[in-house]
Amino acid sequence: MKLNRYLAFIACSFLSANMLIGCTNSANSAKNNTAEDYTITLSKEYSYMTADDAGNIYGITVDFSADSGSGTSDTQSISQNASVTMDVINSNGKITKTLNLPSGNVSTFAVNRNNIFVFYFDKIDILDNSGKTVKELTFSSDIFVAKPVSIGDKVFFMLQDNSTDYFGNGANMELAYVGPTSDSIKKPGITDVFNIMKYKDNIIKLYSYDESGDIKTTNFDASSLNIKDSTTETNANIDIDTEYSQINDKVYIFNYSGLFEKNYGDSFSKTLMSFDGSEYSSMQLAGNNLYLFGPYDKKVRVISVSALDTKMNNQQQIVIYTQDGSITDDDSTVAGKAIQKFKKNHPDIAVSFQNVDYDKYYDDLNAKVMTQDNSFDIFYLPESKIDSYINNGVMADLKDNKNVMDNFNNNINPNLVKLVSRDGYYFGVPIMFVSNVITLNIDKFAELSIDLPGDVWTYDDYFNILSKLRDKDKNLYFQTAQTDFYYLLDYVSYSVDMKNKKANIDKNKLTDILTKLKTVLDDSNSTSISDDNLLNSNSFLISYGNSYDSDNLDAKTKFSNPPVISKDDPKYFVSGTEFLCVNKKSKNLDLSCELLSYVYDKDTVLNRDSMYDLPIYKDMLKYNDILKADLKEELQITSDTDAQLIKVFDQQKLTDDYITVYNNILSNYKASIDVFNTDSGSKILDDFTNGKITVDDTANKIISLVKNMVEE
Repeated sequence: MKLNRYLAFIACSFLSANMLIGCTNSANSAKNNTAEDYTITLSKEYSYMTADDAGNIYGITVDFSADSGSGTSDTQSISQNASVTMDVINSNGKITKTLNLPSGNVSTFAVNRNNIFVFYFDKIDILDNSGKTVKELTFSSDIFVAKPVSIGDKVFFMLQDNSTDYFGNGANMELAYVGPTSDSIKKPGITDVFNIMKYKDNIIKLYSYDESGDIKTTNFDASSLNIKDSTTETNANIDIDTEYSQINDKVYIFNYSGLFEKNYGDSFSKTLMSFDGSEYSSMQLAGNNLYLFGPYDKKVRVISVSALDTKMNNQQQIVIYTQDGSITDDDSTVAGKAIQKFKKNHPDIAVSFQNVDYDKYYDDLNAKVMTQDNSFDIFYLPESKIDSYINNGVMADLKDNKNVMDNFNNNINPNLVKLVSRDGYYFGVPIMFVSNVITLNIDKFAELSIDLPGDVWTYDDYFNILSKLRDKDKNLYFQTAQTDFYYLLDYVSYSVDMKNKKANIDKNKLTDILTKLKTVLDDSNSTSISDDNLLNSNSFLISYGNSYDSDNLDAKTKFSNPPVISKDDPKYFVSGTEFLCVNKKSKNLDLSCELLSYVYDKDTVLNRDSMYDLPIYKDMLKYNDILKADLKEELQITSDTDAQLIKVFDQQKLTDDYITVYNNILSNYKASIDVFNTDSGSKILDDFTNGKITVDDTANKIISLVKNMVEE
């Protein structure tokens, strides 16, 4: 039962725009709904649904009361005796015809002008439009069929010969097809297919993986049964759980969070509408309509494509330019909460997203900046990119917007000002804040008679302590390369002044850091901290980061500031902080600022989802109850194990220490630069860690890369 419900979500049938099953007459069609956006309420619940270009909807129902319980595998969740019916429904929701189909374990179905194709896990039944069986193809083992596409008299689909493997391996499927007179499933020889959609001129567009793991797009001619052409789309944002329909070069994309539109080949998509993940289960394009099926809610939403495009073109919009869907209106995120409040206050204004592929985002954004593009209003930036964009004057200054500044002044920790401003220029609002707080194992330090580090300690202190711990306990779990990489990243950031475009990297110091890192990488006796031993009593550092990943609570802990480069000038680098900024050329400047103001209004502040955001706010101690509750949830502590929590943590001290550490980090904050999150930087580190280049070569390459980045 559970599997069949899942299959109903992913195995939607797609029809070609010129196919029509002969089940309804013109009189029925004439009565069909002509509205541009309407919802059909169905009289019953359907497991599988599809539609045609005349406005007819088809729903299959499986009667589980006939199930004898004799299924022979996991995929055969209903028996061969389950009865199957198909209703033909017009656009007013009226059932115009009911067909009794062969019984069995249905996985999906498709229709065309003359035939109905019903796919089971052990057979395919091909019927005429009266429901009479024309051909039955049976199989000795299970098959799994997904996303059938009707073209001419054939149905093309993705095939897995053993359906149980599909769920384990994800996308090991191949293109196949059948026709009304087929004696077997035909396979053109295109394998590793994980998505399929009807394109144009009898062309099927297939998505598969090539030998390099990149996504390959293949255009398959359904008439000649030959490949027309193929291209590679590196890091294309396509997966098995997303459904696609296409009219010429316009692609409509559906997943459980919304409906999106893009021109084929574009690196970004526009959000046409957002909805709750359970509201609709599948999408289909038929004729000039998009069909959104919500079979478990007994409804179908029908939207005219032309009307949807007109509405999008005419409606006032706030356009958010974002990287690979990192910003959405999902109200489980702080950005989503702000967007939802804005939409509630401005129901006539749409909030749309231009979602750009991860690897193309900054190139596309840079191109827009250079041309002073005003087609977007708000955009996403990580903290490490802020200074370079400030130098280009891209972001609107928010200090003149009363709503933004009131919420900043009333609700935000004053130490955060450094994070969101440069010389009185307020460039954006943070939507996520992460820093690397170290949690120390007090018991282990005491056991080995080693002094705990002070409030301010350097990486040299860290390595000295680590050396002492190694000497006294060879079996000790300790942080290895991860901390050393932080040392490298922090030193490079420490040495760069993006504002004045200067880099003062000392090669001797950089070489020393790389040598330490190489020693750790080459140390075969290193025992790294993992999720399994993160809170183990034999760990030196309980964690280096901002979260606990284990409930193995058997050590007394202390929050500590992370190491710094210099005690004389202690600087902390906030990692993982992300901002929303307003495009200085925005056509909706005031509205965009209003939306950002909701990120830190009172309602949002009191409804943050993570304890790690809390130090951002003013008067954090009054939120201790929230912090404690979040901490308990994060540590997976239940009421039954409160005694263990109390034994391990002094909650009041924990929250006070946590806030103190984060305030210290914010008050001594310095912007980092994203040196190694680039193709060039990543290759340098990969070559170094794999032993392809020496320490000296690595140092020279890093210095050269940083120099080029600063100059650019």
